[in-house]
Amino acid sequence: MSIIPMQGKHTVSLKRRCAVQVLMAAVVTVGVGCWIGTMRWPWYLEAGALLAPLCLQVSLALMGLERHLLRPMRSLSEHARRLHEGDNSHFMMTTYLTERQDEVGELARQFQHLVEDLKNHNAQLLEQSLIDPLTGLGNRRMLEYRLDVALPLTRRLDCTVSVMMMDVDHFKLYNDHYGHPAGDQCLVQIAGVLRDTFRRETD
Repeated sequence: MSIIPMQGKHTVSLKRRCAVQVLMAAVVTVGVGCWIGTMRWPWYLEAGALLAPLCLQVSLALMGLERHLLRPMRSLSEHARRLHEGDNSHFMMTTYLTERQDEVGELARQFQHLVEDLKNHNAQLLEQSLIDPLTGLGNRRMLEYRLDVALPLTRRLDCTVSVMMMDVDHFKLYNDHYGHPAGDQCLVQIAGVLRDTFRRETD
């Protein structure tokens, strides 16, 4: 299972964004404090004037946290929940997450790549469970799956469905005489004849 390489040198770190906001808050607070120091206000007005920009910066920081981290995390969680419930309409993650150039974007891309790998592996496992590895023909599970689809359809359309059983004459004697590899090759050739004869998907 492959993982997308990290692209840290191209990302804008969330830590850097937080550092910029803290620096801005410090600069504004110091500037307001210096300005208030030149005024002759009562202590409660000075305290209020100092707290106002600080509260504003805290509010902006919380809004940035919600926008840049919490909301994307909720989107990732919702995406994972829908996939767990089998909602394939949400197989592809929204581009605003995967195209972000920060740690959240890296996480979203890695998560999407992991989901695609799991989907491919599940498709391979499903095919292996329905196909005989020697002949490439459908096995008993494939027959049951097709019948589960065909029988209700025939009842609804008021038509018939046919099942054909084949037996290879003297195959055991052939297999015992020439050996199992030759017997396997014989089955492969028979499977090729069947594929050439029954070419429709419904056959």
